Amino acid sequence: ATRRMLVIGCLHGSERGGVPIAADLARRRPPDDVSYLVVVHPNPDGEAARTRGNAAGVDLNRNFPSWTPSRPSTPFYSGSGPLSEPESAALTRVILDRRPTVVISYHQALNLVDASGTGGEVLATRYASTAGLAVRATPAHPGSLPTWLAAVLPGVAVLTVELPWTVTPVLADAQLRAIEAVAASL
Repeated sequence: ATRRMLVIGCLHGSERGGVPIAADLARRRPPDDVSYLVVVHPNPDGEAARTRGNAAGVDLNRNFPSWTPSRPSTPFYSGSGPLSEPESAALTRVILDRRPTVVISYHQALNLVDASGTGGEVLATRYASTAGLAVRATPAHPGSLPTWLAAVLPGVAVLTVELPWTVTPVLADAQLRAIEAVAASL
């Protein structure tokens, strides 16, 4: 397919709301000339421990190549260097190899779709209106996936979807419809 969507269930082990959405999406057929690349949970150690970080306590969403140092033992610890963690290094390889058109990354619990200038403002609005979420710009974070992608692959639209803490089946279905609406508009 010439149009590729990368969907990440959750980078933070304690923010699991996107996991069932990504797992469901992996079983669906995309529109013609669109492919879904789904990473249900790239942080299995954080998932098992129900922690934001991975087994080393690193916030994977602060460990991408736009990295800046931070203090260990904090919730946003960025690791010993950019891509110091195997999970962020693997995601980086997937992104650089597959060159997605759109990246959707699930987080919790701001109940919004981030439209902070990562090339996906129109798609963020389409996603949000279909999913019943607000659209709002949030601050950029050094080492985050959207910050890195904006610098390295500026044509890639990045949608950070902040689900509420409770993800009901109705809300999950709305997210799947929103993904399909974005895919159909590519």
